[in-house]
Amino acid sequence: MSFAILAEVEVLKVEDKDCLARFASGARPTISYKGLEVSGSSFASCAINLGDVEEAFPGDKLEIEIGFLNPELHESLMYVGLEFGLYAGPWMIAKGTVSLLSNGI
Repeated sequence: MSFAILAEVEVLKVEDKDCLARFASGARPTISYKGLEVSGSSFASCAINLGDVEEAFPGDKLEIEIGFLNPELHESLMYVGLEFGLYAGPWMIAKGTVSLLSNGI
C-alpha cells in the first residue's frame, strides 16, 4: 500500500449554510499544510478512512486514516506533529495533527 497517515482531527462548524461540514469514509477533500505548495487541487487531494465511524459531524474529534492520490508529493513533507487543514471547496471542514506516518496502514 502507498504512503498514508493517521491523524487526530476535529470537524469544524461551517457558517455558510451551503456547506455541510460532515463527511464519511471515502470522502476526497483537499489537504493543506505548511510546506505544501502546489497548483491545482488534484495534487492536494486525499482520501479519508474513518474506520468504524459511519460519518463525522461538526464538533467530532476522532482519529482517521488519510491516503493520498499523489503520495510521492506528500511523503517527504509530512512529519508527526504537522498541523493541517482539510477543505471542501473554499471551506475548511476539519483541522488536524499527524500522529503516525506509514507506508502500509
